[in-house]
Amino acid sequence: MDLKITTLGGKDAGKVELSDEIFGLDPREDILQRVVRWQLA
Repeated sequence: MDLKITTLGGKDAGKVELSDEIFGLDPREDILQRVVRWQLA
């Protein structure tokens, strides 16, 4: 998975390759809900 990197000013800063084994997974809603509740507590 390739992602484009941009600076805070909106200019192109290149790209980075991320592993599909890690970043290509479907998010688990139950874990996201737990983390959001933990952060809001």
